[in-house]
Amino acid sequence: MTQQTQKTSIYAVRTKSGQERTVVDLMASRAQVKKLPITAILAPEVIKGYIFVEANGPHFVDEAIAGTRHARTRTKGVVSIQAIERFIVTRPVIEELSVGNLVEVVGGPFRGLRAKITHVDKVKQEVVIELLEEGFATLPITVHADYVKLVSRGEGEGPLGVNVLQIVNKINDLTKSYAGMKVPVKILVDVDDKSFDVEVGTPTTSALIVKELGIEKGSGTPKATKVGNLTVEQIVKLAGMKRPDSYAKTTIAGVKEVAGACVSMGVTIDSKEPKEFIKDLDRGSYQKILSQA
Repeated sequence: MTQQTQKTSIYAVRTKSGQERTVVDLMASRAQVKKLPITAILAPEVIKGYIFVEANGPHFVDEAIAGTRHARTRTKGVVSIQAIERFIVTRPVIEELSVGNLVEVVGGPFRGLRAKITHVDKVKQEVVIELLEEGFATLPITVHADYVKLVSRGEGEGPLGVNVLQIVNKINDLTKSYAGMKVPVKILVDVDDKSFDVEVGTPTTSALIVKELGIEKGSGTPKATKVGNLTVEQIVKLAGMKRPDSYAKTTIAGVKEVAGACVSMGVTIDSKEPKEFIKDLDRGSYQKILSQA
């Protein structure tokens, strides 16, 4: 008896825009675990908010979607292969290569050897490489881009092709005033032109207080043991440093936030308990100093 292969169809699935590849990975993992007869999942770069799934039936697609983050729903009907083909674009190998990349030669007399790219000619679709294997002279060799396979992007680049050293240097420059403290950092990368931007937040209020007082940490028993005292000028300074990340709309509100952190750290302000300091603040006792901030 001959076994018949069940026919597959292609179905469109709505996703959250910008999360298409995430949905593909999650659905693929779910299909593998549940052994669902899903043969392919495609997320065309030119279509936002949709992916395409080839499966033995719509119910298998629905099962893969169920509980998958960022997946919305399967659209009605099937999609023809002709409609899909126009979204499948074969990217030239040369587009993935850049100077400094480590590659493996996959064709010609040097097949199987590792090399480093020293020059890329996108017009001629060629790269100049230097062999890294022992016994071979480091002479430049020009080969067609199809003859090499990317192994890694080299020591100077991260997985997105961005120069890691440049990012580290920029982070160090932006955080030099916070030396010795943990600082939240966000790196924004444009995957098309490889440009990047670094956004630096501020350390936690407690970290700023510790740094300002030159102590190791706050008190374990803040009511009984005091570890330091902040002057009014110092607490105003710290409130200003936290202002970009704070919800406080005024200097007084920002100062109160810092004072609140002092309560649990065993830190006094102007030689007073933080709560007493806040009361004096509300009475207007420090209005002159605050007006100069």
